[in-house]
Amino acid sequence: MSRIRNKARKFAAMIGLCSIALVAVSFSGTSVSAETAPAFTLSAVVENVALCSSVVGYDIRTTGGAVTRYSISPAVTKGLIFSSTTGKLSGKPEVVTSATMYAITGTNSAGSATQYFTLTVTQPTVVGIYPTCQVVTGSVGVAITPTVKYYDYGIPSEYNFTITPALPAGLKIDELTGVISGTPTKETPAVDWVFTVIMDEEDQPNTYVATVTMTIYPVAATTTTTVAPTTTTTVAPTTTTTVAVAKKTTIVCTKGSTIKRVTAISPKCPSGFKKKTK
Repeated sequence: MSRIRNKARKFAAMIGLCSIALVAVSFSGTSVSAETAPAFTLSAVVENVALCSSVVGYDIRTTGGAVTRYSISPAVTKGLIFSSTTGKLSGKPEVVTSATMYAITGTNSAGSATQYFTLTVTQPTVVGIYPTCQVVTGSVGVAITPTVKYYDYGIPSEYNFTITPALPAGLKIDELTGVISGTPTKETPAVDWVFTVIMDEEDQPNTYVATVTMTIYPVAATTTTTVAPTTTTTVAPTTTTTVAVAKKTTIVCTKGSTIKRVTAISPKCPSGFKKKTK
């Protein structure tokens, strides 16, 4: 009996070892993968830029999981561009702003990470004309919103304004105020239009420069659908006329021993013949 018990114990132990080995093999053949939460740094965290100048921005260095989408808060001001794909900030600011801290957030399925960038936009320290840059967008055939009147030291200027290169067809510049207005008749790509302002001061002409970035879009395509006129045909009702057909009859005509039969609707005997009666 003791021998049987010992054999049973050995058999159970062998089964247990086999089970452990199978579990170990099972786990060793399984790889568990999970996306890593994003982590990144910015090559710069502060920048001061003059109005209408290009933003240098920053480079992004990834130190964690790959970012699938970037976002920024608060929204960037006019003239600035933020890419949700690369997370980079670029463009030429068109609005003077005090130091603004932007939160740049990168996300993926495992989480998110945020870094901060502070940008200050200042008015260029130039003597003379203001504003130093303006942006105009319009469409062919539609009057543009006139640009802002230029100022000199905060006082409306009354000098001679010229512009190079020439404005798109349909637009004009006021020689006394520098205001651009009109209705464009031709599209144009984005171009920096350079104003040259000549100011007569004690018989010594002073020249100041401002820029206007202008884009004129083509007329939106319109689709015209021509519908063929509907023709109505009136058919007169059909009239059926019933005509009675007279039946032919046959008579017997005699002349001496000669006999003739005449068949007609209204039969008559030939000359010299008489109709035979019963």
